[in-house]
Amino acid sequence: QIESMINPRRDHACLYVEFERSKGILVTGGLGASDEVLDSVEFYDLGKSEWTRVSSLKVARAEHTMSLVYGLPTVMGGVNGVEFLSSMEQFDKSGSSWNVPLQ
Repeated sequence: QIESMINPRRDHACLYVEFERSKGILVTGGLGASDEVLDSVEFYDLGKSEWTRVSSLKVARAEHTMSLVYGLPTVMGGVNGVEFLSSMEQFDKSGSSWNVPLQ
């Protein structure tokens, strides 16, 4: 059985990823317990069977999509609680941070 996430959420995006030293599930954004839009990111390490926090998104978002683009986890679109988003962010595995490509 998988333990609960650090921050409960819904309307998030998730993706299976393989980093240099670990494999697991990356979960981004979503809506928190009080319907707040989240910028937090968590990673479930399949080898260690535990959740850890990862660098937050630059823009809080829910109802977005996440895919591998050129091998990098990339979030796109969604809503921020007020408006629809057309922005995207890409995870930099070497720096463990989110960047906005093509600015």
